[in-house]
Amino acid sequence: MLEDSELAQLSIQLIDERLTGEKNYDTLLNAGMRDLIDSGRIRTDQFKTLTLENDVLLSKFDILFAGIGEDGHFASLFPGSYPSLANTMTTITAHITDAPKQPPARVTVTYTGFRKLSGKAEIYLLFFGKSKQEALTRLMHNEPPETLPCSFFIKYFDQVRIIKDRKKL
Repeated sequence: MLEDSELAQLSIQLIDERLTGEKNYDTLLNAGMRDLIDSGRIRTDQFKTLTLENDVLLSKFDILFAGIGEDGHFASLFPGSYPSLANTMTTITAHITDAPKQPPARVTVTYTGFRKLSGKAEIYLLFFGKSKQEALTRLMHNEPPETLPCSFFIKYFDQVRIIKDRKKL
C-alpha cells in the first residue's frame, strides 16, 4: 500500500472519456476512489481528464493501467480502429463519434499517443471478470491489433504485465 506522502505525488491521467452520460471520473468515484478523496489521501486536483479542447494535460506515463473490454478494446480503441488510428501522423488524442459501445461520443488517447506517452512506462493490462477471459485467450494466441486492440501493447512494448482474476472463472 502506498503511504499518504506517495499518494500525494500522484498525477492520475484518465486515458479516455465519455462525452455524454456518466463520466469515467464518476465511475472511478463510485468504484471506491471517493473513499480515498473523502479520507484526504488523494485530492481531486490530482485527476487529469481528457476533453475535446484540451489534451495538454497529458504527460509521459510512469505506470499505465489499461482495463481491457470483452472484445479486447482499451480506452475507446475498439476492433477495427487499428491501423486507422495507429498512423504515425495521427494526434495524441482523437474524438470518437461512433464507438460501438454506449455512449458513442468519446475522446481517447490514440495508438500514436500511447506509443509517445508510454515509452518507459510499466504497462499493466487488466482482465477482470468472466466476460474478459475470451479476450485474454485471444491475446495469448497472438491475435493482431486489427481485431484485438489490446495486442497493440504486446506488439510495441517489451514489458507488458497481465493482471487477471486470481480464481479460475
